[in-house]
Amino acid sequence: MRKASCGSIEFIFLMGQAFIPFPTAVMGEYPMNPLAVSLFGVVMAVNTLLFIPLQSYILRNLIKPEMVSEKIPHLTRKSFVGVISYLLGVAATWLNVHIAFILYALTPLFFIPPPQGDHRR
Repeated sequence: MRKASCGSIEFIFLMGQAFIPFPTAVMGEYPMNPLAVSLFGVVMAVNTLLFIPLQSYILRNLIKPEMVSEKIPHLTRKSFVGVISYLLGVAATWLNVHIAFILYALTPLFFIPPPQGDHRR
């Protein structure tokens, strides 16, 4: 990771992003086919994995260190939760595609940050 530039990391990430419409279209065409639905989950899991090095590079090199502090390991762990969730959806697809759809729909909600309240006392 030390020798990779932001451009090469971003290029690989965007290549993965460019592939997302294909499994989405296949899943849309065959929504009850477990193979089509699981293909979507695999592609989303791979894309989440591809995002982790880009996120790490940004946090370590492009953001002021005082703004990052202890959040780097937490954000990386949070990204792996997304990968696991998508892969659980892939496994669930072979039992019931509706369960996979629910897992796929709930996974992005995990990444929405909670509102930051006023912490003054």
